[in-house]
Amino acid sequence: MHYLLSIATALILLGCNGQENPQEKTATVEQEPSSIKKAVAPQLASTAVESMSEDAKLYKQCVSCHGVNAEKVALGKSQIIAGWDVAKTKAALKGYQDGTYGASMKSLMQSQVKSLNDREIRQLAKYINKL
Repeated sequence: MHYLLSIATALILLGCNGQENPQEKTATVEQEPSSIKKAVAPQLASTAVESMSEDAKLYKQCVSCHGVNAEKVALGKSQIIAGWDVAKTKAALKGYQDGTYGASMKSLMQSQVKSLNDREIRQLAKYINKL
């Protein structure tokens, strides 16, 4: 009995009588979102990039011209590369690197792919094939 009396007394003293003050609840909800966004948004963006596959990270530099799903005619001059065969994409990327492939976009693409190694080209080609 003393145990229940102690709990009841503690609840009364703490103001926890089972009823919520709607004004307090509203103020808390209204204040939290902006602070949560500021604290959590950078972490979410970082987590999103960390969770991307390596091939998706490689393709990220291609998005501005070719589109998220490789669906764009880059700068109005290229072919749509979505779904290209892996061998065709690898040949094109290697050709851009050594200057044997491409027309008007050759110099732009050469600067984009010059730092890719063979493994990265293979990964990128497989990724584009799946788009």
